[in-house]
Amino acid sequence: TIQGTSVIVRNLLIVAMFLGLPYVTYTKGHTRSEVIYARMPKRGKLLLDIIAYGIAVILFFLMSYSLIAPTIQSFSTSQFDSEGTFMMSLTPFYVLSLFGAVFSLYAALYNFVIMIAEEVKNWKGRDKK
Repeated sequence: TIQGTSVIVRNLLIVAMFLGLPYVTYTKGHTRSEVIYARMPKRGKLLLDIIAYGIAVILFFLMSYSLIAPTIQSFSTSQFDSEGTFMMSLTPFYVLSLFGAVFSLYAALYNFVIMIAEEVKNWKGRDKK
């Protein structure tokens, strides 16, 4: 094999996951089991979505926060991943992973706020009837 191939592939897979996560979060395209969800009324589905995106906001915040220190450290120490004589800087991978985590946080927060606004609108609509 070509030296360094596994280093590049290993790091690019992580970056691809982190860069794809915001899009999937924004478009609500995550894979989920719908055994219970499919049997719920519309309001129940909305409530489950609010809970799920609330948890996602917390998770993506923690993920973003935990990537800040390693990203700064990779800048200051010039971290490298190596295989044989092939050496590759990890800084771009840390930066892209941090951006992916932050944008995932933004997408989850956006969906969370939209769903809460929809629930409030539905709640006000019931009060008028």
